[in-house]
Amino acid sequence: MDTERKIYGLLETVEQQQKSLEIAAQALEATRAALRTLVDEIHSAATHGASVAAAQAIAELVAGAAAPTVKHLNQIAASAAGVESKFRRAAAWVTWQYLALVAAGCASLVLAV
Repeated sequence: MDTERKIYGLLETVEQQQKSLEIAAQALEATRAALRTLVDEIHSAATHGASVAAAQAIAELVAGAAAPTVKHLNQIAASAAGVESKFRRAAAWVTWQYLALVAAGCASLVLAV
């Protein structure tokens, strides 16, 4: 009978250890799932960070490459503004000359009559 009690005691110990192992296995599986999720998040964050860094680098390259063109376009715009100003003055001068010519013609016509 003493042997039977030892056997039952061992069986109970084995059952308790089996339950403990099942709990540990579940915990291990939960940890693995959490690690998979963490790895995916890290990968996603790294990819996003690389995309942002690449976009910033491209923007800087484009800005650097476009700077001489933008400077040249600003010079052209300033030159065009100067040409427009000269054109307006010339148009005003021609208008006054034409008005003076018409006035002289009218005066001549009045004097002739």
